[in-house]
Amino acid sequence: MLHLKCPECRKPLIPTEQVCSCGFQLKITDGIVELYSYTFRRRLENFLLDYDRVYRAENATISEDELTRSPFVYSGPLKKDWAYRRRSLDVLRPQLSINKKLSVLEIGPWNGWLSKQIIGAGHRLVAVDYFRTPPYGLQTYKSDSPEHTKIQLDLHDLSVLDEKFDLLILNHCLQFFPDPIAYIEQCIQKLNKEGKLFIIGSPIYHASVKKASQIQKQKIYYKEKYNFDLFFQAGKGYLDSSDLREMIKSGVQFHSYPGSWLKNLVAEINPSRAKYLFGTYLHC
Repeated sequence: MLHLKCPECRKPLIPTEQVCSCGFQLKITDGIVELYSYTFRRRLENFLLDYDRVYRAENATISEDELTRSPFVYSGPLKKDWAYRRRSLDVLRPQLSINKKLSVLEIGPWNGWLSKQIIGAGHRLVAVDYFRTPPYGLQTYKSDSPEHTKIQLDLHDLSVLDEKFDLLILNHCLQFFPDPIAYIEQCIQKLNKEGKLFIIGSPIYHASVKKASQIQKQKIYYKEKYNFDLFFQAGKGYLDSSDLREMIKSGVQFHSYPGSWLKNLVAEINPSRAKYLFGTYLHC
């Protein structure tokens, strides 16, 4: 049984009850635990309504077959995204293949492409995100496994998860947090002794002016066309060399992505190009 804290008063929630002594009511809808304060709920619901409207206007439909096969999809408009995620899975395979049931916290599961690999390998998974609507949210991957818990919460506040994990995965999302270094420190606090943190899908830009300009143009486009703020809780949208230095100081080790040696070589010559690295941290 997963131990949770009330997002309003921070007291432990009693597993057999859905109402905290402070009056907070824990809701579970469509198999998703809703674990956030009433104030946060109002902000999140408004954002998600706008996000869904904009997403459907801007993105090609993802078929059920594609969602079922993901990340093993080799054609279509998202084939590059799926290829990147297959490389992320290659990074994690040795960890998921060990002969031990792990408790895993996955932050940013998207459509569940990685969640199903974790559950399929026999581990216990807690997947947390803002998003819940298919084809990009927690409802997309449906599992009957009692080892799979899906929670919608304020990702900046992991303290409501009153538990530590053997493996914590930042899934293609660290670049969207306002303070990546502080967030890594928060994640480390959620690791068991000898627990591991993996940072996947967050490329590094050593010369980030061009990338920053691209992000700014995107923000202006969405604001002008849809009156929509692109980021829910503002981050840069990319990691740069200063982030890399600070993460290394925090004890994170970085490695080249499988199959990305040529792209990383190009990034050495042209620093405005992305360098594809993944990060690992062992909590001693």
